[in-house]
Amino acid sequence: MGNTNLKLLAQKAKNRLKTVGETLDKEDKVMALTSQRYAIIATRVKVEDDPLFNKVNRILTKNPDCYNPLGELIDHSVFDNLSPSAQQKYILNLSDRFNKIKLKLLA
Repeated sequence: MGNTNLKLLAQKAKNRLKTVGETLDKEDKVMALTSQRYAIIATRVKVEDDPLFNKVNRILTKNPDCYNPLGELIDHSVFDNLSPSAQQKYILNLSDRFNKIKLKLLA
């Protein structure tokens, strides 16, 4: 009897999670908190909040045709201690962030 009650409670909790998750708009992520229910928190991160924003702004202001902006943005204390595959991932992530910030600044 106790086992079936536990299964019933688990199923109810699972259903609550599904219904809260379905109410969120996939493209416009918002914070959804409901009292006495499970909460799903998703935030929209602004480009201006990126720690690289001021560096990229300075680089583009100084020289918009900079030929090696990623070289100036790399944190060598982190980059030099990474494995080759992690270095590639770091560069790809950095270039993606740079491009997003550049589009925001030039728009």
